[in-house]
Amino acid sequence: MKSAKILLINLIVFLIGFLFLELSLRSFLTFKHYQNPYSNYWGKTWFRYNPVNYISFDEELKFKPIPNIKLKNVDLPRWEKNSNISINNLSFRDNRNDLQKTNDKRILLVGDSITFGSQVTDKNTWSSCLERKVEIKTDNAGVPGYSAGQAVKRGFLESKKRNYSHIIWSIYFRDFRRDISGKILLKENNKILFNKKFEKDTNKKINIFKKTYFILKEYSFVIYYFDIKFLKVKFDKNRVEIDKNINLNEDILVKEFAKYLIEYFKDIQIKNKIILLQYLHIQPGDTKDNNPEIYDIEILKDTVVKLANKLDIKVYDTNDVLKKYTNEEKKLLYFDHHTKLGNQMICDFVSKKL
Repeated sequence: MKSAKILLINLIVFLIGFLFLELSLRSFLTFKHYQNPYSNYWGKTWFRYNPVNYISFDEELKFKPIPNIKLKNVDLPRWEKNSNISINNLSFRDNRNDLQKTNDKRILLVGDSITFGSQVTDKNTWSSCLERKVEIKTDNAGVPGYSAGQAVKRGFLESKKRNYSHIIWSIYFRDFRRDISGKILLKENNKILFNKKFEKDTNKKINIFKKTYFILKEYSFVIYYFDIKFLKVKFDKNRVEIDKNINLNEDILVKEFAKYLIEYFKDIQIKNKIILLQYLHIQPGDTKDNNPEIYDIEILKDTVVKLANKLDIKVYDTNDVLKKYTNEEKKLLYFDHHTKLGNQMICDFVSKKL
């Protein structure tokens, strides 16, 4: 009885201490980022144990959006308030413009979450804005988590289904690493080729201890940051995130993959081909030694631009407009991905060049 009482008192003390630490951390983060209108540290963390799902398995691409779904007020980390995700019957994110095709032009956008418009509602993606500005039917084939290879392969597949006048491949340089980690591209007998067929993984069981841990991670910033910094427990081994470290051993292969994909992109049967260079996580003082994005830009950008020019592929570099913003202004353009203002920036930039 006495030992149970001591245990209960210790438990209460621990819970009070943990609650104090949680409130202190949330208060500190709120004060630290008070100038950021998009951050909110008084709700859930940036992790979801059971997030809304709009992606399904695909044999050729590994995964792509589920057609004909409409998700309202999505509960996803760091998205703008009351965001909607609509996927049309072609498995493209819907621009929600109800634009009727009035000419023979049609634009296809391919890329990753930047193209898809992660963290903003349907009408605030740069795809939706571009469609309104140029008044040309625009298909948003961007998919969160896509590698560079998946983006180009989807462009090739969609080009076989309908006629397009333009294709814009949005490149985030770290995406080329996903072709290695996700086994999208393979090198066999000194030849590079796409993985021919992916197999659906059905082993998604999580034991009760991990489940409890992940639920706590969703609601506690203390546990969330402790996991990010130290434990780094894997939630979904099949979902390949962009690694935050620099892997020098991949450099030669990633360069070869980049060259292969640009040549593959050139062969897509769409007349006007455009590569759009995108940037995200670069802060003042970052260098190639502490920021993998800068490292990949340095080893890949020159190769991408030179080969694209040689193959008569237009290159739009968003850095041309980004460099006109102050550091304070740039903070309003990004919050993991582009904010509404960031998407507007890309839309204005691309529409002026088309």
